[in-house]
Amino acid sequence: MRQMRRYTVNKLVVLLLLCFTLTNCTDEGLEPQNFDKLTPDNFPQSEEDISAALTAIYNDMGVNWMHTYIDNDHITVNELCTDMLISAWGGGWQEKDRFLWTENSGFVKSLYFGYSKAVTKATLLLDLLEASEISNAELQERYIAEVRVLRAYFALQLYDLYGPVPLTTDIEVATDINTIHQPERPSKQEVVNFIVTELNAAADKLPVRYSSGNDYGRLTQGAALTMLMKLHLIEKDFAAVAQVTETIMGLGYDLLDDYNDVFSTKTENNENKEVILAIPKIADGYGTTWYAVVLPQTPRYRPITGITVNIWGGLKTPWSVYDRYEEDNDDRLGDAMIRYYHDTDGNLVDFREQTNAKAVGASPKKYQEDPDHMGNFQGNDIVRYRFADVILARAEALNELNGPTADVVALVNRIRNRVHTTPIEETGWTKETMRDYILDERGRELFCEGHRRQDLIRHGKLIEKAHELGRLDAAPHHVLFPLPQSLFDENPNVTQNPGY
Repeated sequence: MRQMRRYTVNKLVVLLLLCFTLTNCTDEGLEPQNFDKLTPDNFPQSEEDISAALTAIYNDMGVNWMHTYIDNDHITVNELCTDMLISAWGGGWQEKDRFLWTENSGFVKSLYFGYSKAVTKATLLLDLLEASEISNAELQERYIAEVRVLRAYFALQLYDLYGPVPLTTDIEVATDINTIHQPERPSKQEVVNFIVTELNAAADKLPVRYSSGNDYGRLTQGAALTMLMKLHLIEKDFAAVAQVTETIMGLGYDLLDDYNDVFSTKTENNENKEVILAIPKIADGYGTTWYAVVLPQTPRYRPITGITVNIWGGLKTPWSVYDRYEEDNDDRLGDAMIRYYHDTDGNLVDFREQTNAKAVGASPKKYQEDPDHMGNFQGNDIVRYRFADVILARAEALNELNGPTADVVALVNRIRNRVHTTPIEETGWTKETMRDYILDERGRELFCEGHRRQDLIRHGKLIEKAHELGRLDAAPHHVLFPLPQSLFDENPNVTQNPGY
């Protein structure tokens, strides 16, 4: 084990300030940790120190996912500009669903700096881990792999949202407080190669599944490979998608029998074989406000479990999307995508018949009610990656390579059979019609999970779908978000995305 490299005190102080002056709070798996007592003299002194620091990096994965300021979170940003979600509110909400964002928009800055700083913090922690004298070499190897995959995850989100941007992956740059580093934007291939290298190098160092509940929410081989799948989808490298999905399908994942159980607090544990990666949440202030923004406000929705829910009710799924389902023959409707419900007076409501300003579509409730719900906050873990996505990605890849085939049809029907809707026929398809059908099925299956924007971009339909909904300001350059203006104040060598 090599010796801990000696940092000057000022460099290590900067490292600690960047990495660990945070409080990470999640639920049962990643326990709250406070890092404001760390100094160059007391960190890292034990495996517990390193575990706590690692938990702080995980915090950055969840900070912009349906937290207090849901209008800036990853899900709404990636769904509101698509056909799956629409806002009855103005302001920043309409910025996203009407393609009115600018380089000064709050979410543009929040997501960019949130993810880019997370890359830097992961770089700093990675260097500490590689130099640490942990007695358990296998555990050290796993910690290093986790940090590499986390860094790749943050880099992937930046690439998806903004295209190739500078990433601080050099430890000397990350700890240099005496030099202003102003790098130019890297090439697309440089960023892709970096993410692929990190994920390939680290994936097999991670466990297939954790046995301890204390490790719930941590990265696994499946999570790393699913990130790789997502990158290959962005690049339309369908041969690579087919290869990596085949590997993931051999790791023991499966669909749950009941679609709604995937999103229930009852199944938030390592035994859930469909969820590949979840972001743990708890209702007491570190949960999500998803119910508050999507449930029907007028007439007011009455929760099934009797919990008290604050409801603002401005986000809905357009009725045109609701009509893509078989209304009387699809388990993904009902309590997950609400048209009919009982109000607080006990009346059965058909929300489609309402004329109030927020009745613009069905309520994409998605998650089952949390019995520990507290006011605005529900404690449902956010399902980031799950096996259904892998199945449909594999169907798409096989169709693009050799389709349509019986294998493609079987994969699609595996999704449809689980929700008891009509299976598709094996014959009568072309590659083009199957491609369109899989895109629609991805929308039906994965609604409001943060995947729709990239799915539409991959199929060249983001702007087309926007125009169909009357969002006429949508233009081809909107497939990427602008880099925040404040970035140019720090680094004049960075160029803006075209069209902004």
